[in-house]
Amino acid sequence: MTAATTHANFHAGKTHQGQSAHLRVLLVDDSALTRQFTLSVLNHLAEQHPMTVDTAECGEDSLDMALDSQYDLILMDVEMPGIGGLKACEMLKKRECDARIVMLSGRTSAEAHREGRGAGCDNYLTKPVNEADLRSIVSLIELKKGLA
Repeated sequence: MTAATTHANFHAGKTHQGQSAHLRVLLVDDSALTRQFTLSVLNHLAEQHPMTVDTAECGEDSLDMALDSQYDLILMDVEMPGIGGLKACEMLKKRECDARIVMLSGRTSAEAHREGRGAGCDNYLTKPVNEADLRSIVSLIELKKGLA
């Protein structure tokens, strides 16, 4: 399955000690409306946290993109046609993907969170994405990269 991918560069950062001073983010969701909303949240966050964002519409494309590029953060919808987010997360972790993987879902139950953890995700957020929750995750990644 081939899906369209887009690339957005929000406030490109300067380099810091030989590292890129911006985060690389991959947003994966089969819903155009959800991608658009989440991109608007990321755009707002980019005012304080420079980032480059790529998008994919399916789990299959996310695997190819994540393994071909060095992402700091992958935001992945749980339920997608074909390879769903949980399976894609599990496959990426088995391939030693270093990105922080955050599952996005409308399901809020404890069982849904356990399923995400079982697949290897680092965080589980409900949709629509809350900017404060996403800001905390972005800030943590920046601290680990030495950008904060």
